Amino acid sequence: MSDILFAEIVVESSVRAPAYWWPLLFEGARQAGFTYWHPHREANHGSFFALDAKTLDEVDPSTSATFRQMWDAVWHSATGDSSLVGPIVHLWADGSDPFEVWTSVTSDSADGPLTLSFDLPIESLAYPAQRADYRAVDIARLRRYLAGVCAVYDLCRPCSVLLQWQKSEWEVGAINQALSLPKVAEDHEDPSIGTLATMPLKDGSSLSILNPFPLPHYPGHNWLPLLDDESLSI
Repeated sequence: MSDILFAEIVVESSVRAPAYWWPLLFEGARQAGFTYWHPHREANHGSFFALDAKTLDEVDPSTSATFRQMWDAVWHSATGDSSLVGPIVHLWADGSDPFEVWTSVTSDSADGPLTLSFDLPIESLAYPAQRADYRAVDIARLRRYLAGVCAVYDLCRPCSVLLQWQKSEWEVGAINQALSLPKVAEDHEDPSIGTLATMPLKDGSSLSILNPFPLPHYPGHNWLPLLDDESLSI
């Protein structure tokens, strides 16, 4: 069953247009080792998704696009120069264990909150049937993903972050805001759930995160020990 781990990085009030924030999002991803280049496509190509508001035609993410083609779509959408809305740019963890994250920048009004998204589709985690070392693989991938979230946060602060599984609505991590844990608790009988660990960040704030970390839809694979103790820097 498909699901997404949302990371919503919210800038409460911004006088800057969405186009300003895309390079910060890309730079934070780069610092954590993510790249636009798709590991299984022709060299120097990646993919993105967008919707044409006039025709309702989709930009198919299965279509390869150069960085320039992707940036043209992002720029024209962010500046209001085209009918494309909501570009979602797919980035990949670089190196020997590539996995995908989805990034976007959205704003409902010119002077209201602006959201940078750094999302992890559950398909980017290793299913038990795929490889014997799936637990170690998923722990490493989640730690790298969180490093990306924290890098984007550091570049865009002051802001807040909420980590939440889409379908279960479990709030599992946050920076500069309170977590609502009852939803996770009511879905589990395990009394050990709901333990918050703290990951210190560069600016003196911290990422509060459930540890062990819950994964929905994985029989026998629901809780991963992300941290070795109650506090760990990344």
